[in-house]
Amino acid sequence: APDYHGVLAPPPDPCLPGDFDFFEHNLALGMPAVASRSLPHQPPSGAVDGTTGLWWGAGDFAPQWVQIDLGEPLAVGAIRLVITQYPEGETLHQIWVGPTAEQLYLLQAFEGYTTDGQVLEFKPESLLENVRFIRVITRQSPSWVGWQEIEVLAP
Repeated sequence: APDYHGVLAPPPDPCLPGDFDFFEHNLALGMPAVASRSLPHQPPSGAVDGTTGLWWGAGDFAPQWVQIDLGEPLAVGAIRLVITQYPEGETLHQIWVGPTAEQLYLLQAFEGYTTDGQVLEFKPESLLENVRFIRVITRQSPSWVGWQEIEVLAP
C-alpha cells in the first residue's frame, strides 16, 4: 500500500529563518571601530553601521586608517569595502588582520583607479582563522580618506 504519511502536513512557515547561502552575516556590524583621525560628523562607527548613508571620514589625505574589533578571534569568509571618494583616481588600500591589534599582518592590497561607491572585495581561497582585528589603511588617494561601509563576512 502507498505511504501517504505527511501528504496533508502543513507547508513550512515562510516567516521562519532558513539555511540560505545568499544571506550574509556581517561580523563587523555595530562593532567598536577606531581611526587615525575622524571628522566630528563622520566617526569610525559610520563604517560599520550597516548603511552607506553615514560613513567614516578622516577629514585628511592619506595615509589614514580605520580599525574594527570583532570582540573575539573569529573565522572570516570575506571582507568587503565600499568606497567614498571624490575625486576618483589612483588609490592604494591595504587590509591588515590579526588576533590582536599588535599582531596584524598584511592580508590584501588593492591598487588602481577607484571611484565613489565602488566595492572592493577580498575573498580568500580558504577561511581566515583567528581574526579579531581588521585595519584598513589607505596609503594613496586623490581625496580625503573614508569608507562608506566595511563588512567582514562570516564563512
